[in-house]
Amino acid sequence: MPNTFYATLTRRALWHAGKLADGMVFEERGEGSELVFTTGEEAVPEGLEEAVMKMKEGEAALVTIADPALAYGAAGHAGNVAPVPPDSAVSFEVELVAFENVSLGFGHCITMYSNV
Repeated sequence: MPNTFYATLTRRALWHAGKLADGMVFEERGEGSELVFTTGEEAVPEGLEEAVMKMKEGEAALVTIADPALAYGAAGHAGNVAPVPPDSAVSFEVELVAFENVSLGFGHCITMYSNV
């Protein structure tokens, strides 16, 4: 039997510095130029989103994404300071400065099925 529930996404705002394995900065955003994204929209690398989802507001962390598939994959990334080559491991120094719930609105729901 399926379980149906109304879903809420979150919008997150980060200060961050993205670095390649050799320490070269490829992206940097600080106060006044925060990276703002909504979870589940594939706006940031999967590995970064997974880590940020576990953070509390005001928390800082170093997020290392060793698997390029969870970073920018074969496509690479333009960056706002320097490009990220395809299939690169990356790391992010991040601080979660704000988050808020984003409702999907009336009538939107997610149905989950389980064999258990």
